Amino acid sequence: MTETSSHPPFRARLALALLCAAALALRFVGIDHGLPHRTEPDVFVVAQVEMEEPGFLEGARADDLELSREANSAYPHLMADLLASLPRADAEALRTRGEALNRAGLAFERARGLAACFGALLVLATYVLARRFLDRGPSLFAAALIATSLLSFNFSQQARPHMLVAAFATLALTAALRTRADNTMGNRLLACLAVVGAAGSLQSGVLCALPLSVSQVLLEDGGAASPRRSGRRWRRAAGLCACALLPAVLLFYPVFDPDRTVPLEQSPVVVDHLSDPSSYDGGGFARLLRDVAAYDPVLLGLGAAGGLWLLGRALFSRGRPTRATSRSRDAWVVASFALPYLLVFGLYRHSTARYAIPLLPIVALLAAAGFSSALAGIRRRRGVVLAACLALSLPAAACLRLALLRRAPDTSRAAASWLEEHASPTDSIWLAPGLDLPLVRSPESLANDAPHVLGVLRQPWFRFQASLDPVPAGWRWNLRTVPLVKDGRIDRTFAEKLRLDPPGAIASLGADYVVVASFSDGAAMPRNRNMRAGLEQVGAVLVAGFAPFADKLGRPRPMPYQDSGAWTTPFLEAVLRADLDGPAIEIYRLPR
Repeated sequence: MTETSSHPPFRARLALALLCAAALALRFVGIDHGLPHRTEPDVFVVAQVEMEEPGFLEGARADDLELSREANSAYPHLMADLLASLPRADAEALRTRGEALNRAGLAFERARGLAACFGALLVLATYVLARRFLDRGPSLFAAALIATSLLSFNFSQQARPHMLVAAFATLALTAALRTRADNTMGNRLLACLAVVGAAGSLQSGVLCALPLSVSQVLLEDGGAASPRRSGRRWRRAAGLCACALLPAVLLFYPVFDPDRTVPLEQSPVVVDHLSDPSSYDGGGFARLLRDVAAYDPVLLGLGAAGGLWLLGRALFSRGRPTRATSRSRDAWVVASFALPYLLVFGLYRHSTARYAIPLLPIVALLAAAGFSSALAGIRRRRGVVLAACLALSLPAAACLRLALLRRAPDTSRAAASWLEEHASPTDSIWLAPGLDLPLVRSPESLANDAPHVLGVLRQPWFRFQASLDPVPAGWRWNLRTVPLVKDGRIDRTFAEKLRLDPPGAIASLGADYVVVASFSDGAAMPRNRNMRAGLEQVGAVLVAGFAPFADKLGRPRPMPYQDSGAWTTPFLEAVLRADLDGPAIEIYRLPR
C-alpha cells in the first residue's frame, strides 16, 4: 500500500468523503433509542443547557439548587454552549402521546446529533493525522477503522462530550505536527484553538496542550539548537500552553461563578470520580484493555500488531537519517499525548472504555501502518482492497446491526405496549429501581417519586411529565418506583424489609403488576433477587418477558448500555446476538 499503488488524489478524496458521509448517516440511525424513558447514565450536558432557560429552578428546594450546581460543574460547557446556540423549533400543542414522547426526548436527541457529527469528524481527523505518517491508502484504512469502531459508534449516539474531546484531541495532534514542521503564526493559532476545543469539551482534554508544547521544542530546523535557542523554545512552549488552556478555563469552566459551582472538596462528581488519590493504583490498564477488546477486538489486535512491528523496525532497522529524524520527532509529538494519557487512565482503577476513545485514532494509525507493511508484497491493488474489506467486515457489520437494533422499539417500549393492551391506567404498577417505561405518570405517581427522581436533575422525562397540563384522559398511568422515597431520600426501611421478609414487602405494595429487570446473576443485584423471591412466594404470575437475548442456559440477558463489566456480556457479542435493545424485563401479575 504505497503511494504509487494507492488511489490517485481525486479518488482518495472521493473515498474519504463517502466514508465520512456513510459514518455520519449511520450514526443518525436509531439516534433516538431509549428516549425519553432510558437516557444516558449522566445527563449533565442536557441539564447545563436547560439550566440556562428562564425559570428552570423557580421554586426549587435547597438540595435541588445544590444538585444543579453539581451538574453545572460536572463537565466543561463547550458542548452545552454549542447546543444552546443551535436554533430551536417553536413548541406546538401536543395532540398524541407519540408527540409527547418525541417532545420529551428532543433535548437528548439534539445533543446526540451533535455527538454524531463529531463522531464523523473524528473519522476525517484520523485520516488527516494518518497522512502525516502514511500514504493515502493506509490513511483511508485508518479512517475506516474509526468509522467502523463499535466503541466510537456507541458513544456517537450519546448526549455526552466524549466524541467532542476525541475529535478535538486528534485535530490538536495534527495541528501540533503541522506547527513542528512549519511554525507559522497561523499554524500555532489553529493548534491553540484545537486545544481549547479539547479542554473545553472534557477535563481530560487539557493533556492536548502537551503535544503543542513538545512541537515547539522539536521544531523542524534542520540542525541542532544552541542552549540559548533551546531555552527560547521552552519558554515559547510554556507560553503557547498557557495561551491554549487559559481561554478554555475562562470560557467553559464555571470556576469563577461561586453561586453556580460546587467547591472541589464538596463535589462528588469530581472527587469521587477522578480526584481521589487512592483510586490510582494501576488497575485501569487491565480494565481498559478488557473493555476496548469487548468493543473493538479487530482494531485493538491490529493496533497491537502494528505497534510491535514499528517498535521492532525502530530497534533493528536502519532508515535514512534525515527522514528517520523527522518521523521520530513526529512520533514523539504523538507520544507526548498518548503516553501521559494512557498513564493517567491506566493508573485510575475505575477507567472504562469511553476513556480510551481519544486514543483510538492513534491505535488505528498503528494498525494501518502494520497492516500496510504486511501487505506490501501484494502488487495488485484489488488484493489489498479485498484484505482491508475482510478486516473491516466484522466491525462494520456490528455497527450496522447496532444501528438497526436501536431503530426498532426497545424492551421498555415492548413492555409498555403489553401493559397498554392488558392492563388499565388505574392499575397499581410498580417498577424496580432503575427501570422506567414510556408511559405518562399520574400526578400521584409523580408526587411519590419526585423527591428522589426530580431532585437529581437527571430525569428530564420526569420534569416534562410534570409540566404537562392539561393531560388528555387515558394518558396518565399509576406507575410507582420501588423502593419508596421519603423526604428526598431512599427509604432504607423498605429495602431492609425486602431483605428480611420478601413476601411481606411485596404484599405491602398493594400492586396489581410488578415490573422488574431480569439479571441471571442475582448476586450482583441482591435487591432484585429478593424482589423476585418475594414475587414467587406471594404467588405472582410471570405474564410477560422481554429480553434482548438469552445466555447459554436460556436465562434472559440485558443489552449492555456502555461498558462491559465482569458481570455483563461483552458489548460486541451482545450486539451480534441481540434481537432487541434495552434491559431484560419481566412483568408479574399479583393475585387480586
